[in-house]
Amino acid sequence: PVDQPYSRKFKIPPWIYPLADWDINFDGKVDIKDIARAARAFGAYPGDPRWDLECDINVDGKIDIKDIAAVAKRFGAVYEPWPLPDP
Repeated sequence: PVDQPYSRKFKIPPWIYPLADWDINFDGKVDIKDIARAARAFGAYPGDPRWDLECDINVDGKIDIKDIAAVAKRFGAVYEPWPLPDP
């Protein structure tokens, strides 16, 4: 449910999908779309209109350069076969 305050990445065990922390849009690859989404949320914190829980990679309650760098570090990573069903 989209109205719930939890994140999909916290429900997906890393042994099922190892890219869950960095593949922000869950499309099976870490690409510019993931970095751009984190960049749009840069500086956000819970309650901020730009807050995006999926982009808080290190789960410290703010979107900062550490989160963007974590995604960028895994740029190009691909996971095949895609393990998650369509929503």
